[in-house]
Amino acid sequence: MPILVAENFPASLFQEEANRRLKTFGPNSLPQDQPSNFRNRLKRILREPMLVLLVLVAAIYLILGETAEGILISASVLLVIGIAYAQELRSETALTALKKLSSPRALVFRDGEEKRISAEELVPGDLVSIHEGDRIPADGYLLQGSSLLVDESLLTGESFPVVKKPLVSQSRTQEEPHLGEIDALFSSTLVVGGRGLMRITRTGAKTEVGSIGQSLFSTITTDFFLSKEITKTVRLFAIVGLAICLLIVFAIGIQKSDWLAALLSGLAAAMALLPEEFPVILSIFTAMGAWRLAKVGVLARNSQAIERLGAITDLCVDKTGTLTCNKMSVAALSLNGKTFWTHGFPITGLSEDAKNLLRFGALASPLHPMDPMEKALHSQASQFEKNGNSPHSQFQFIREYPLSTEFLATSF
Repeated sequence: MPILVAENFPASLFQEEANRRLKTFGPNSLPQDQPSNFRNRLKRILREPMLVLLVLVAAIYLILGETAEGILISASVLLVIGIAYAQELRSETALTALKKLSSPRALVFRDGEEKRISAEELVPGDLVSIHEGDRIPADGYLLQGSSLLVDESLLTGESFPVVKKPLVSQSRTQEEPHLGEIDALFSSTLVVGGRGLMRITRTGAKTEVGSIGQSLFSTITTDFFLSKEITKTVRLFAIVGLAICLLIVFAIGIQKSDWLAALLSGLAAAMALLPEEFPVILSIFTAMGAWRLAKVGVLARNSQAIERLGAITDLCVDKTGTLTCNKMSVAALSLNGKTFWTHGFPITGLSEDAKNLLRFGALASPLHPMDPMEKALHSQASQFEKNGNSPHSQFQFIREYPLSTEFLATSF
């Protein structure tokens, strides 16, 4: 649909130029890993040296007829493989969820017209119109805007929306946007208020959120200190065991001329010297640690990384406390000069007046809020309603008068 272009309206790209840039910069999507299946995941897991050693030990025990020991070690191997496989699935799920945060469609200006296209087709230089409730499709700068508020907690951990103002110098659109700039916008962050017009400067893997996705699927597996030491110890014992095995084989073989019995005796002696308990303990305990972390929402793609976590003596964090749950909650209510502390969520022990205050706070917010604080009011007020419904469900919605700079209240 054609639009009226004002004199100060920024120039948009022509479709031919956009197609050329799309070939140059690639699609506006997070880096794609190779499709994974059960076989590929299992292959990656079985590359772990400790697991290979345990499989060999279990196989030798079963060949020698030591069924109990072979089954015990095989069970431990299966346990470790199962936990590692679950961690692989969680890693892929996290990356998939990150990809879904990208807006599937975008309102872009091409050839002087406003078009709604797939966000993957956006290129640097595009003009994109953004509105309340939109996920910003790529990194760039705000050219024009009205009361624009953006939730950047995905990248910064800060729950409060950030006020964005249009940039002063158009030449800055040639620069790279950085977190903390009031005129910079970032892919996958949420517009919680206002509207604006932005110029795209970075797409795909080059965006801030793209760098997170890149690090998730391109994690390099490294050998950790304890793993290296255990491997050295096992290798030393294996060399000594092999030497003793050969010595026993030749000694018994030459003495009794029964080479099969000599071979079995030598292997039995070597297995007795091989410290298979070391890799079993290391593998199981680190895998269980990764599993316990996964249950509380912490992703450890490599279970051996638990060793590094256990070696931490000091943990330094930003003084602003950005290690958050990426959401807000009501900490206290003030009524008639008294303060009621909520002590977490769900809220218990509040008086009826304090509950009503929480309800009125939710009723003073939009019916479908985007602001994190208003979402918290809705969520925590609903626990005092029947069936956990919103306080708005008790009323018939007729008309909404939205919050604005002229009318600082939300009315229904």
